Amino acid sequence: MGCDEPHTPEELLTLLSMVREEKVVEEKMKKKIAKKTGDVETRKQKVLQMEDDEHKLQELLQKRREDEQQDKGRKIAELKKLAEQQQVEQAKERSHKQQEKGKALHLQMELAVVTEEEENQKKEEQSPEEQERQQPRENKTKPPESVAIVPRKWLNITVEKSPVSDSYQGPPLGSKEPRFPKVNPNNYGLDLNSDDSTDDESQPRKPIPVWATGAQLNQAVTYQYYNPPNIETLFGLIISPKLEDIFYKNKPRYFKRTSSAVWHSPPLPGTKSTLGLPYNLKKY
Repeated sequence: MGCDEPHTPEELLTLLSMVREEKVVEEKMKKKIAKKTGDVETRKQKVLQMEDDEHKLQELLQKRREDEQQDKGRKIAELKKLAEQQQVEQAKERSHKQQEKGKALHLQMELAVVTEEEENQKKEEQSPEEQERQQPRENKTKPPESVAIVPRKWLNITVEKSPVSDSYQGPPLGSKEPRFPKVNPNNYGLDLNSDDSTDDESQPRKPIPVWATGAQLNQAVTYQYYNPPNIETLFGLIISPKLEDIFYKNKPRYFKRTSSAVWHSPPLPGTKSTLGLPYNLKKY
């Protein structure tokens, strides 16, 4: 057959319907592809938007942290400034108190000087008869020769040392005037001839000296704790001690710890080896 036969109307209709179906399928495929492409673009846009939002959030958090650090630093600076102001005020207050104490002490000294000058002036203005009347009174109230009083200074005390005992011996016989015990700054109430070795803690005969309270020792220990001395500067290089040099022995006291048994003898006939060991135990 050299050429195709003409199509019938039915065949033409069938071909047209097939072409239409192919076009419909192609359009559906195009729509699907376009939809997929649109979904991909939408996803990309969403991802980009999320990244942008996360970046903005990170910037916001960073800015908030920086603001918090600045606020914290500002508060710390204010607290330091307030503490410095308080220290300055306390120093001023201490200085003012010391000045007030110095002024009060100066006034007391001036008052004592003025009082003494007035007394001397009164004595000079008195007649010789009145001075002779007051002389016996001054002799009665005059302190013993062993105690010397210096005006406007600390009490200077000298004591005659007794070979028998340093404790109070009582007033002398035949004396009606009250006599106080002699005071020795180096005697802390210890009577070597007494049965009691120490004073009563609740009623000591003499106050405890400052050096015996332990305050200076505590201060020295605290200072040495925060300012430790340089041991190498004081003592030089300290060599670790050797027991051989101390005890003159080079042989160690104990050998290396292994076992108290010697594993050199073969098992005896008729004996069972313990735990399948090939050798028997033989003690020293």
